[in-house]
Amino acid sequence: MFQNGTSCSKFAWLDSGDFNRDTTLWVQTDEENLVGTQRTVIRGCDNMGKLLEINFYVNVTSNSAPEFTEDIQTQWNLNVGDNINYKLPPFKDPEGNDVGEVYIN
Repeated sequence: MFQNGTSCSKFAWLDSGDFNRDTTLWVQTDEENLVGTQRTVIRGCDNMGKLLEINFYVNVTSNSAPEFTEDIQTQWNLNVGDNINYKLPPFKDPEGNDVGEVYIN
């Protein structure tokens, strides 16, 4: 839950098939209103019935996909046996927090 007591199920969730093993806290959101620092709390009880709390401060940054700096050519008129070499234009990441990869199918 968020520190203010509301559910954070669309923001973060725990994953563990077995509580005797490691548990992973997953954080992912597409909500623009969650950009910034989000305070979350994990609460649970130990074997003695004592309440345990872990407080997390998660910094959510805005992120968009890297984009080409110029329009790319997407259509060609070819005859059978023609070959075309095309160099993709450079691309950039507006926020600077992703490594760009280009996949061509």
